Amino acid sequence: MRDSKNLLLLLVSVGLMGTWIYHLYDKSRYSNHLAQVLVKDTMATQEAIRDSLQKLFAEKTLQLDTTKSVTDSLRGSLDSTMSKIFGLRRQISRLEALEARTLAAGDVADEHGTRSAGAWLAHETRQDPSAGRVVQRLAEGLDERCRSLPRPTPLVTCRRPRHV
Repeated sequence: MRDSKNLLLLLVSVGLMGTWIYHLYDKSRYSNHLAQVLVKDTMATQEAIRDSLQKLFAEKTLQLDTTKSVTDSLRGSLDSTMSKIFGLRRQISRLEALEARTLAAGDVADEHGTRSAGAWLAHETRQDPSAGRVVQRLAEGLDERCRSLPRPTPLVTCRRPRHV
C-alpha cells in the first residue's frame, strides 16, 4: 500500500509538472502573437477614431456656420427693428411737443368750459387728470422758453394763432 501511495503521489506530481510546463509554453507563445494583434487593432482603432472625430468636427463646423448666419440675420433684423422703434419714438416726441404747443397756444379750456387745457386733454383722451396737468405744465414751460428765445427754432415754434 505504501508503494501505491508513492506511485500515486509521483504520478500526480509529474502530471502537475507537465501541466505547469505546458502552461508556461502556451503563455509565452500567445503573448507574442497577442502583441502583434494588439498593434494591428490599435492602428485600426486610431484610424476609426480619427475618422469619426473628423466627421464630428465637420458636422459641428457646419452647425456653427449655420448658427452664425442665423445670428447675422437676426442681428440685421434687430437693427432694423431698433431703427424703426427709434424713428417712431422721434415721431411720438414730435407729436407730444406739437400737442404741448397747441395746448399752450390755444384757448381750449375756455372754448370747452373746463378749468384748464390739461383737464380738457385728460377728459378727451380718457387719461388720469394728473397726466393732463403734466402736459399742460410742459406746454407752459415750452411757451415760456419760446418767449425767451431770440428767434423760433424749427422744432419749437412760438407763434400763437390769431383769434379772429
